[in-house]
Amino acid sequence: MKFARPQTLTSLAFIFGSIYLLFEASTFKPASALLPFAMLTSLIVLSAILIVMDQREAKAGTVARISLGSGKAYLFTIGFVVSVSLLGFYPSLVIGLPLIAYVFGFRDLKFLAGATAVIALIIYGLFDLVMLKDFPTGIMF
Repeated sequence: MKFARPQTLTSLAFIFGSIYLLFEASTFKPASALLPFAMLTSLIVLSAILIVMDQREAKAGTVARISLGSGKAYLFTIGFVVSVSLLGFYPSLVIGLPLIAYVFGFRDLKFLAGATAVIALIIYGLFDLVMLKDFPTGIMF
């Protein structure tokens, strides 16, 4: 096995980080811990699948490539976190989601607008109306 491949190393980092966060989430109330447990468990499973796929490619002799998409994704994640603290969650979602999808190659603007509206409404309905949880409002608004 060749563990020094970028996808394998990234996946291992996700697994170890998720395990650490699972221990942190275990201190939450059961209702509050449900979403973090589900998301972190999913991330561990998907990372394990990626390791298996990457190791199969390594065994077949495929050369590992480092994609610039990973760097862009990281920068957009940092930008989204900063914009949530400045603008609030919903304005950041409405601006960030279509922008990130567009930068990563999805160019159908009508679909981007519709998908953004549907996702924002689902999040609002689930968290604000059903669970009665508020999202960050930001310091500018």
